Amino acid sequence: MVDLPVLILQAKQGDVAAYSAIVQRFQDTAVGYAYGILGNHDAAKDAAQEAFLEAYGCLGELREPRAFAAWLRRIIFKQCDRITRRRALTEVPLEIAEGVPTREPGPVEIYEQRELQAFVAHALQQLPEEQRLAITLFYLSGYSHQEVADFLNLTKSQVNNRLYSARNTLKERIFAMAKATL
Repeated sequence: MVDLPVLILQAKQGDVAAYSAIVQRFQDTAVGYAYGILGNHDAAKDAAQEAFLEAYGCLGELREPRAFAAWLRRIIFKQCDRITRRRALTEVPLEIAEGVPTREPGPVEIYEQRELQAFVAHALQQLPEEQRLAITLFYLSGYSHQEVADFLNLTKSQVNNRLYSARNTLKERIFAMAKATL
């Protein structure tokens, strides 16, 4: 096992593996200390993680490598204090929150939205390249007809024709999907 002062000197010189060894050495202690302050295991893990990130960024400020543990403890305490001050909402058991209405989509809605996005992405990929480029630039990137024409070195009417063809192809695929689904 490498001595802590050696690991700290290596980490100060940019050795990520040395800092990783330091984290492994202190992570259980850091989480335990944070848990003692916060009383919540998840919040304690967050505080410890943030403390290690901050410590890594400020490692150059540590003058005495043997003082690392005390220095880290102050950083953990500061992170715990930030988390405590951020807690504006009261934590309640999940069972109580179960009946509270929300505007956020639930798992089913999220799944359906992802499925629809995957279908649209697949349908776009099936378009001929010239149509796919025109429709992507116009609808997804928000360029005007003229900007798409200029970018693709086309006339405005060629862009309009490609957009028209792409929309018709996509409509046919959506109707086919709806028919197959229903």
